[in-house]
Amino acid sequence: MSADQIAEMSPAIREVIEGGDDFCATFEIVGAPASWVQFTHRAVNAAYPRATEPSALLATFGCVILEGWDANKFLTVRMPSADARGVATWIDQYFEKVLKAKTGYALNVKIEKL
Repeated sequence: MSADQIAEMSPAIREVIEGGDDFCATFEIVGAPASWVQFTHRAVNAAYPRATEPSALLATFGCVILEGWDANKFLTVRMPSADARGVATWIDQYFEKVLKAKTGYALNVKIEKL
């Protein structure tokens, strides 16, 4: 777990939660534009660089509902909780375990109104 990255993501996630369905936060690993995660109100859309169905892998991260995926492209999950720190922790795990982010990875963070 990367405490610095979780602390960096949490305010952006909180802003999206408070803004409702009209906002999106995009997190991208600096220097690796193919390693990205987007958070909208209670949903995560993320790069998915694998060919295998992701349900078993996602089950190791905690409770999410897989809504869709496309091999080697993306996946979308529904988050049952809208706790900013919990969402940031989930995203951090995703960066490390699926997108293979190195310890201490740096992020670009962008919040936009949809």
